[in-house]
Amino acid sequence: MHLLIVEGAHVETELRRKFGPAHTYDFCAATAPDLRLRLGAADVAFDLRTWPELHYEQPRQPLFYDVTCTSLAALFHNEAPPLGPVFGIAAWPTLLEREVLEVSLNRSEDATALATLCAALGTAYGVVPDRTGLVTPRLLCVLINEACYALQEGNAAI
Repeated sequence: MHLLIVEGAHVETELRRKFGPAHTYDFCAATAPDLRLRLGAADVAFDLRTWPELHYEQPRQPLFYDVTCTSLAALFHNEAPPLGPVFGIAAWPTLLEREVLEVSLNRSEDATALATLCAALGTAYGVVPDRTGLVTPRLLCVLINEACYALQEGNAAI
């Protein structure tokens, strides 16, 4: 498969390790003048911008969006649904390379497409509710926040 990753240079090594050498990779800046052309050549696209925009191009291939800062429901609120299936992932460094890819669905009927796509990518996956940050980043933030409180109150040291 040919994977287009928009604004994903910060996790390039992780994505290559996650999906392996059987795929081709195109890491592209959001400002690249040939973004639409590169999107058309992709089998699947990962839009890792804070506010992803590839769906405005109406591609038919699957799109993975970084939903660390927004949910898919919020992203597509009052908008026409995309033509292809759309999935949410948390693209913080180290979260993509885990054994199971944490994914949210824009529409429940896209579950079959997700299963097919993840099999082709060679990755196990788990579907979680469509919430900002998904599950793992939200739990990590709670732990970090509590550690900061413990440090601030003098109950812990660096």
